[in-house]
Amino acid sequence: MRYLLVAILLGLGLSCPTDGAELKIDPGNASVLLSAGASATERFAANELVRYVKLMTGREMPVIADAAQTGKYLFRIGRGAAGAIYLNEFDQAAAGKGPDSFIIEADGQSSVLVGGGDRGTLYSVYELLEQQGCRWFFPGRLGEVVPQKSELILQSGKRKFAPDFIQRSIDIGQTDGISFEETIDWAAKNRLNFMFSLRYIMVKKYLPSAKWDAWDKRGGLQEWQWICHNFDFMIPCSKYFAAHPEYYALYKGKRLPMGSPGQPGYGGGNICTTNTDVIKICAAFANDWFAKNPQGIVVPMWPNDGAITWCECDECRKLKGINFMSGKRGSMTRRMVTFADTVAKATADKHPDRFILCPAYSNYAMPEDVPVEKNVLVQYCLHGDYAHGLDRGKENVQEKEWIDSWAAKASGHMGVWEYFLLGDHYSAPVENAAMLPVAYRARDTINYLKKIGVNWYFTQSSPKYWKHNIFPFYVTARYIWQADRNFDQFADDFFNNMYGEAGPDVKNYYLQIENSVAASDWHPSVYSDVAVPSPKVFTPATLTQCAMFLDCAAKRKLTPVQQERLKLVENTFNNIKSNIGTQAALGIDPHSQWRIERGPDAYVINPDGRELSDMDVKRLVTNAIDSGNFNKDFERIIFRARKRQVPLISLENDAVKVSAIPELGGRIIRFIDKQTGKNFLKEPMDGNSLKSIGEAYFNYGGYEEYIGKAFAGPGWENAFAWKKIPGADSDSLVMDADIGDFHLRRTLTLKKGAARTVEVESVLTNKTAVPLNTQLRIHPALSFGGDSGEFKVVILGADGKLKSSTVNAEHDRFTHDNGGAWAVIDVAKNCGIANVFTAGSASIYLCKTAPDTFNMELLGKERLLPPGESITFKHKYQILKNGMEEFNSLMKGRNQ
Repeated sequence: MRYLLVAILLGLGLSCPTDGAELKIDPGNASVLLSAGASATERFAANELVRYVKLMTGREMPVIADAAQTGKYLFRIGRGAAGAIYLNEFDQAAAGKGPDSFIIEADGQSSVLVGGGDRGTLYSVYELLEQQGCRWFFPGRLGEVVPQKSELILQSGKRKFAPDFIQRSIDIGQTDGISFEETIDWAAKNRLNFMFSLRYIMVKKYLPSAKWDAWDKRGGLQEWQWICHNFDFMIPCSKYFAAHPEYYALYKGKRLPMGSPGQPGYGGGNICTTNTDVIKICAAFANDWFAKNPQGIVVPMWPNDGAITWCECDECRKLKGINFMSGKRGSMTRRMVTFADTVAKATADKHPDRFILCPAYSNYAMPEDVPVEKNVLVQYCLHGDYAHGLDRGKENVQEKEWIDSWAAKASGHMGVWEYFLLGDHYSAPVENAAMLPVAYRARDTINYLKKIGVNWYFTQSSPKYWKHNIFPFYVTARYIWQADRNFDQFADDFFNNMYGEAGPDVKNYYLQIENSVAASDWHPSVYSDVAVPSPKVFTPATLTQCAMFLDCAAKRKLTPVQQERLKLVENTFNNIKSNIGTQAALGIDPHSQWRIERGPDAYVINPDGRELSDMDVKRLVTNAIDSGNFNKDFERIIFRARKRQVPLISLENDAVKVSAIPELGGRIIRFIDKQTGKNFLKEPMDGNSLKSIGEAYFNYGGYEEYIGKAFAGPGWENAFAWKKIPGADSDSLVMDADIGDFHLRRTLTLKKGAARTVEVESVLTNKTAVPLNTQLRIHPALSFGGDSGEFKVVILGADGKLKSSTVNAEHDRFTHDNGGAWAVIDVAKNCGIANVFTAGSASIYLCKTAPDTFNMELLGKERLLPPGESITFKHKYQILKNGMEEFNSLMKGRNQ
């Protein structure tokens, strides 16, 4: 057929280009050909080609249905007569690379652009447009580059394109300042095919009905039943637990439900993964979902989030794993893989080209010597060092060892779940100027993943950082399509197109920082810490060089949109300078640990730091506010960095001594039984330092309160003013702090005499002129000494009945339906602590954080708080000297 084409061309007096030769096409003498039965995506692809060619050249190509009607150059799009002959060249598996692969073949008369699926066809058009110089670095006008030209330049011959990764996802959700539809558009143009936060249900939430085809016309998304933690879809407790408790984890002779009524997908017990009926139900669920969703390719088998309790029945025990034990003896991997394998075998006959997903996460991340079925997709949750490549640095040694082992078992059906673009995703979802200097990390890790056979890729991200980190987001998107591209050429293309004449300057700026990260001793292992500028990276020399590069960039002749892009880079750099400058002004040594000294009557904060006056601190804060760089990270550093002694303020009677540190979050740090000297609150005397002052969380210990439900939320690291108020029958300590939009007053009251009860009243007031949704979270860390796992837990139900359990059994579980009282009791020593509050005012949550430590948390009811109004929450703690007898007496007195 090719020889026939050559003869025809020669007969028409036209030259026949050789493969790879340059073809120059006049858009004014070209048309786009679609078959009569073209799909919505093929029509959209044709319109995209027409639209961008017109933007580039000013000429509009007609879309036609009959090639015989024109003597013009033809762009043949999709699976019409010309494209159909290529379809057998694509992988036909539903969960393969075929749907996203494509072929472009061009000669002197026409170009064929066809994909193995609709997405592939659309990608072929975007590839052709990229060959003309079009770029989509970021959603909308800010990230789009469309060159001006008079003709199209094509490469003759046939080229096939296939992705390196079957799944390609940067999970970017909705955020302020970025259009939802433009984000979808950017994702499709950069060949991302799985966006859970932009899935169809979110399209209907954020877009008008006329735009609900935003994904469909772009070839759709990979379809998964869910993304994670989905056992409640299959074995809901509301359906099965009453009649079939054997479907759920057996622990200490008792069956535990998954989660809780308010949070069925979090905490509680796991399912019994060896129960044959459970396996049948899960397999039937997967088969049914695949049957009802012909395009669906993955059904996860993923336990609840949080620290769940695994089954201890005889069959489950045979697969090893011990609850609440770290290391290999506590690994539940063999159970997880065996269960996923068994379900996969039951779906393989009906759906051989679909996958059952087996997560490698939490205490089932450690690889085990157990085979993995071919239709089991393993997804490894990758942590380690978030700033350096997986094959670089001692902090990644274990992660590399584990993922290597998994990949050897599941090469070709192995994926990762990443976190390095996530930052502090718990903070407000608004634009954040923090820099994530992780472009090298993305390049190196993705290259390594491809090398070991990982071919499914998902990373969580926080879109609020995106506008200030366009380069690393773009690197990630394009490298999971093609991992072995030349990085220098790729970077040149990005910076020169984004910043014009300033491109080399901005590239030097970025690579100065990336090179500093690569050479530094900065190894963030908590993803929120990636967004905190480290003095180990931003050394004086690096900051000087960066300032010089940006100064050169600002002097270049730029278009208005290039100036806008550069302004974002400058704003980010100002944020870095302000943060690092504050650390320098406060005497922070980037190579030293930050620490506190705990004493009997006072703590010393940052004893190695510099003493600053209130005026010095005010000046730093004012400068940060004026420059737009006053944020959560800045507040944290200011709070921790000042060298100062903060006193413990105590209330004391004949039986107990209660001590708080007003200047350290107003926390209660000691609740001491004077007879025994035992402190019932956990004061971690051996945990006094951090590698870096900017790390997100430091365990001060004791009783903390947060505004909102997020862990370590506002209030836990704020200075409170205080005063002691003596009374005839009791003494009180009143602590006050303005925290963002709120004022928080916390009052501790201790009766005189032999009372072993401290009362706590918290009043949270909305200071703003608008209503605010808020709540209080109470977070006390307690310890009686010894292993607390088998301590008795007693919970008063809303029905007035007492429920008995253990710390291990209740670990990581919410109890929303309660009567406002509970206790933890060491039966062997007949002592404990009770917590009493108003029934219905809070949910309770127990978390075992160490062998000897547990948190008896309260999550207050969320409510819309009008301006000037307050939430008042009252509760009390009582040391129990006679265990259950005293708790029963307390309950009896409460009811009288």
